[in-house]
Amino acid sequence: MPFIQAMNIDVKAFSEDFYRRHCRGRGLKEVLRTVELALPRCHVELTYLIITTLNDSPAEIRDFVGWVASLDREIPVHFSRYFPSYRMDLPPTPLKTMQQAWEIAGEKLSYVYLGNIADAERSNTYCPSCRQLLISRRGYRIKNVGLEGRACKKCGHTIRLTGHIYGKNDL
Repeated sequence: MPFIQAMNIDVKAFSEDFYRRHCRGRGLKEVLRTVELALPRCHVELTYLIITTLNDSPAEIRDFVGWVASLDREIPVHFSRYFPSYRMDLPPTPLKTMQQAWEIAGEKLSYVYLGNIADAERSNTYCPSCRQLLISRRGYRIKNVGLEGRACKKCGHTIRLTGHIYGKNDL
């Protein structure tokens, strides 16, 4: 992968049964193996679309989070809210379920985000050491509010970032 600097890999669920029933392709093992192969070669972020009744149980979220943490607790994880479309007509993922996933993941992972949801707090980046706000996000607007170079201004914890760091208000 000499030309790939970053990957965002979708983990559709944390069960082989989900992949067999809903994805009609390779299974969970192949997705996990892809993540493991990519990690030493480029920046990796993971996205997990939470679908009501299919992959939203706290136990499944805990298993997923435990696996991610066993690889590297600093892998960014994005939980995306499901909305009905195309052939899926299940109800949208409840906000409470999204918040619960964020809380579960936050126990073991440094960078957890919620997507497809209007929740500024849970889309921001915080220092894993002191919880200082580092990067503020509002929709597609991003603002550096707590970084000095690649470190937290408050506690000095080095933040693993990929790419160029712009000035205070230029992200």
